Amino acid sequence: MLAPASLREVHPLGKSPVITDGGLTLAESGAIIEYLVEGYGNGVSSLPTGAGTRRYLRASKLK
Repeated sequence: MLAPASLREVHPLGKSPVITDGGLTLAESGAIIEYLVEGYGNGVSSLPTGAGTRRYLRASKLK
C-alpha cells in the first residue's frame, strides 16, 4: 500500500509515525520518543544513566 501524498510530502519514503518540529523531521518511533522526552521533558531522560548502555540503545535504533 502506498503512503498518501500528504505523508510523502513530509517524508519521501512515506514512513510513519513522523513528526516535524521546527525544521527537524523525525520518522522512527524510538527517535521521536527520545527527542520529545529530552527536548520537552523538563530535564527527564528516556535513556539509562550509563554511557555504554545509552550508546547501545541508540545504536540499536539504527538497525
